[in-house]
Amino acid sequence: MPIRLRLAGLFALGTAALIAVTGFVFADQLRSRLVHSVDSGLRGRAALVAASVAGGNLRQTTDGGPAPLGGSLTQVYDATGALVGASDDVPERILSVDEVGAVRNGTVEDRTLGDRSIRLRLVPVRRSGNTWLVAVGASTEGAHNAAARVRHAIEFGGPPAVLLAGLAAWLVAGGALRPVERMRREVAEISEHGASAAIVVPGTHDEIANLAATMNDVLGQLKRALDRERRFVTDAGHELRTPLTILQAELELAGRPGRSREELAAAVESATGEVRRLAALAEDLLALGRDASVAPRHEPVPLTTVVHESATAFEPRATAAGVRIRCEIKATVVVTGDAAQLRRAVDNLVDNALHFAPAQSEITVTVDRTGNTTSIEVADEGPGFPEDFLPDAFERFRRADAARTRRGGGTGLGLALVRAVADAHGGRAVAGNRPTGGASVRLELPCPSLPRPREAGITT
Repeated sequence: MPIRLRLAGLFALGTAALIAVTGFVFADQLRSRLVHSVDSGLRGRAALVAASVAGGNLRQTTDGGPAPLGGSLTQVYDATGALVGASDDVPERILSVDEVGAVRNGTVEDRTLGDRSIRLRLVPVRRSGNTWLVAVGASTEGAHNAAARVRHAIEFGGPPAVLLAGLAAWLVAGGALRPVERMRREVAEISEHGASAAIVVPGTHDEIANLAATMNDVLGQLKRALDRERRFVTDAGHELRTPLTILQAELELAGRPGRSREELAAAVESATGEVRRLAALAEDLLALGRDASVAPRHEPVPLTTVVHESATAFEPRATAAGVRIRCEIKATVVVTGDAAQLRRAVDNLVDNALHFAPAQSEITVTVDRTGNTTSIEVADEGPGFPEDFLPDAFERFRRADAARTRRGGGTGLGLALVRAVADAHGGRAVAGNRPTGGASVRLELPCPSLPRPREAGITT
C-alpha cells in the first residue's frame, strides 16, 4: 500500500476517533451541566415553597381541594400524605401516600410525568410539630434534547469532516512526497555508464534535502568504487597481456622447424619465466580480493613471531643476493587480528625490499610501539622511492620506473596487499624514504594503552 494512502487513511481514522470521543464527551458534559443548572433552580424554588409552608401561608380551598401554588410542577403534602397544595399544571398528585411517607431526608430523583421527563426535588418541612413534604420539579427535556442535537450533529457532520480530513492528508502527503518521487525517478534514470551519478538537492533545507544529499554521497561512493573496479580490470588485463603475448611468441618460435636444442631450451626457459610471472600475478590478485572481502580473524598474534618467521623464510633468497636481514624488536607486542594476513603483509614488505636492496646491504625489520600504535617497519638501503611515486605507492599495479626495468620485478600488487591488510585491521600503511638513503614502508596497527597479553579490539 502506498505511503500516501496509508497516511491519508491513518489521518482519517485519527480524525474520526477524535471527533467521536470529543463530540460525545462534549454532549455528555453539556447534558450534565444543564441538569446541574436545573438542580440549582429546584433548590431555590424548593427553599421558597418550604419557607411559605413552614410559615403557615398555605391555605386550602373552601371545597377541600389542594391550595393553588404559583410556579410549575410544585406540590405540598401534609403529615398524612394528603395533597394540600399544587400548581395549576399538575392538579393530580405526583407521589403516592407510601412514597410521601418513605421520604425522610431531602432527595432528588428523575421521573416520567405523562410523556415528559422531569427532575423532582423532595424537601421535608416541619409545620406545627408535623413533617410535611414539598415537591418541586422541572422538565429535563431541554437538557436531553440539547445533548441529542449535539450527537446528531456528530453523526451527520462527522463523516464529511473525516472525508475532508483524509482528502487534506492525501494532498499534503502528495506534496511532501513529490520530491521523493522525483528523486526516485532520477535515481532510476542513472545509468551504470552515466558520466555523473547525482540527483538534484531541493533548496528546502529539510529532511528531504538531507536525504538527497546523503543519496548523492552514496552514489558518489558507488561511482568511485565502480571506477576503481574498472581501472583494476583494465590494469589486470594490461598486466596479463604482456606475459601472455611473450609466452605465445616463444611457443610459436619453439614450434618452428629447424630449431636447435639450445634454442628450444632457451624458449622453454623464457616461457617458464613468463608462466611464473602469470602465476605470481594470479596469486596476488586472489590474495588481494580475499583480504579485501574477508574480515580478519580475532586471535592473539605475537608480532615478534610473525617478523622472525618472515625473515627466516626469506633468508635463503637474501643470502643468495648478498643481503642481510636483521630483525630489531624494540617492543614485544601481541595484537588481536589475523596471523595469516599479517604474515602476508610482512612477506610483501620484505619481498619488495629484496627487489631493491643492493648486494652487501642490509634490510631492517623493526617492531616498535608508540602509545596506542604498534608499527612494523621494513627499510632497505636501495635507491628509494621516486618522490612522484609516493602518493600512489599503495595503488594497485602502481610501480616505480626502476621496478619495471629490474629483472624479476613484482606484479605491482604487493603494497596494495599491505594496505588492504592494514585497513582490515583498523590501521594504515605509510611509505617514505630514509634520510640516509633507501626506502621505508611501515605498517601501523592500533593496540591498547597497556601492554597486556590480550590486546586490541581490531575494527574491521
